[in-house]
Amino acid sequence: MKKTRPIFFSLFFLIGLASCQSQSKILKENPGIFLDPHTPVQRMTSFKRILRLQPGTHQYEQGRIDYLMDRLSHSSYDFIRNGISYNGVRAAKHLKMKMLRHYEKGESAEYFVDHIANGSRQSGKKYLVRIDDKALYSTQTLLHNELQLLDAELKKYVEKLSWENQEPWSRPYGDLTRRQERVENSPVSLTAQNSKNLKGIPDSADHKAN
Repeated sequence: MKKTRPIFFSLFFLIGLASCQSQSKILKENPGIFLDPHTPVQRMTSFKRILRLQPGTHQYEQGRIDYLMDRLSHSSYDFIRNGISYNGVRAAKHLKMKMLRHYEKGESAEYFVDHIANGSRQSGKKYLVRIDDKALYSTQTLLHNELQLLDAELKKYVEKLSWENQEPWSRPYGDLTRRQERVENSPVSLTAQNSKNLKGIPDSADHKAN
């Protein structure tokens, strides 16, 4: 009995070590994975709400968090909390309840991801996302990916809006053809062209004199 006990604990230790190594192989940190890859960001209602908010305010950061919850609830992936799998709607509901207890007004969306949506406070286990049967991802990582995607789309939208509000001749074209169009359609070029076209037309006074 004394001989078998060390063997039993050694075997138990090896199994636990193998499971940890297997978990580390499954858990991936891929920056190209998003919660909802099928829905365009700019079509989401939460994105349109952020456009009406002032960056740097607590309302703006709350809008970014609401966007994350929107993306989470629309996700078709499985979300694992303390070993139990939930759908996106239930995962978002849990994080909203957790936010009411632990989130302080004025903190950034990044703070929310790193300190509230990262894992369980009771067990210390990370929240995970199962993309398929073999790949697990950290929910924290995917939420950060979503924030980067959101900020990029917001910047793209603002640049497009700024472009549309510019006068045509002041827009910085990137290619030679469009740059040539800018020159030809500029007020100076049009004035010169009109003067050139008018050279062959006699003055009205001279025309009457003749």
